[in-house]
Amino acid sequence: MTGRSASAWPLKVIIHAGPHKTGTTSVQTLVEEHRDFLVSRGIFVPERRDASLVGHHVIACLVMDISLAKLGVREAGQSLDKILGDWFAAARNARADQLFISAELFSFMDEQQWRDLESTLQSAADHSGVFVTRFTVHVTDREMSSRLRSLAAEMVNQGATAPMSELVEFFATYIPGRDRVIAALPQILATETTVSRIPLEGDAFTRRWFGHVFGSDVANELPSLAQEIQLNQAKSPETLEEIRLFSVLNNPDGADPVFPFHRNFDDTPGLAGANARLFMVRPVFRVRDAYRAEREAQEPVVQGLRAEFARLSDRRLRARLRRLLLGR
Repeated sequence: MTGRSASAWPLKVIIHAGPHKTGTTSVQTLVEEHRDFLVSRGIFVPERRDASLVGHHVIACLVMDISLAKLGVREAGQSLDKILGDWFAAARNARADQLFISAELFSFMDEQQWRDLESTLQSAADHSGVFVTRFTVHVTDREMSSRLRSLAAEMVNQGATAPMSELVEFFATYIPGRDRVIAALPQILATETTVSRIPLEGDAFTRRWFGHVFGSDVANELPSLAQEIQLNQAKSPETLEEIRLFSVLNNPDGADPVFPFHRNFDDTPGLAGANARLFMVRPVFRVRDAYRAEREAQEPVVQGLRAEFARLSDRRLRARLRRLLLGR
């Protein structure tokens, strides 16, 4: 970068890259809930771009050329440089020395997309009177087989039509490659970059995560972090297969069987309509799954009551027979 002003505001950019199915949504929700506190500690967290989504998925979508309609975001003509510039200016005005950005899709980016993100970040910073001193990329590690199964299920939930077994097999090859890209970011990016990892497994993940990313002082000042995160409730295999079969009928010809909506909708006719229909149908499956789970949880109680009624009926019947036989 040339011609940087001596008055440029120094700022470290923290990128939380998920990945998917590692408690990311819960972490994003907690970070958003504590925005005011975090900015008082010098950490600026941008507001979400859409009311229905936590996190900053718009940034990853724009870098990867994924249609924003995939996220249900209706805003048109959004510029990555403009969004980042606004965030840098807001961070500078708040006198923050760190900017926090979070999106699971960062974990899917290839080398060139990371370079594109770096270039746009630095360009937007220059235009906003900000000097990006370094990047810190945080990822959460999860046991691989559990991660692959959960990710395959999530892709079915997002419209994938490939069977679960094929999705697990695909991600068993795809994910390690993307993980290697993130590990190599200190060599790939021109800006000084650190990659930091924290395991999902273990006690008190929420507090460990906040302490790892923002420092122990910040974590210790947030007593609500004693409440542990909940991973998104997994859908039953039957429900996942029903969603997949719906997508087989719903998705247009030419849609990718793994990432059907990870492209600009203008490139594939019918993709926008298919995505909208999937958005409408998913809540139905979610409510039905919750109903089934509630019934399964109540089933032992129901069976116990039935057995007790049967025992009471047997005792009453035996008493009546005694009265008949003995003439009492």
